[in-house]
Amino acid sequence: MTTKQLKIIWKAKQPNTVRFPLLVRRVSGESMLPNLRSGQIIFGNKKFMKLRTGNVIVFKHDNIENIKRIVVAAEDTVEVRGDNSFLSTDSRSFGPIKRSTIIAKVWWPRT
Repeated sequence: MTTKQLKIIWKAKQPNTVRFPLLVRRVSGESMLPNLRSGQIIFGNKKFMKLRTGNVIVFKHDNIENIKRIVVAAEDTVEVRGDNSFLSTDSRSFGPIKRSTIIAKVWWPRT
């Protein structure tokens, strides 16, 4: 069996797995001040199970990754806000986001 054949077999058996569950990003902007500063490194887990009010998440909106805090967690959607409400574009502007757009739940630093 070639390496290519092994990769195809592995993908067929585990179609929805995340290859590397750790997400590393650098914060850009001031919407999460004072808890997350621009330039700060965050670590997230792509294999999260539960989302709760207060969790900080990384999600995609208009093809841009955003970091915000969950303020309302419904079954299919979540509402998010930045910690710095004066400088944040969040669910107050674009409405709730679908859970399918969430990339990771931030686990460090704990905010």
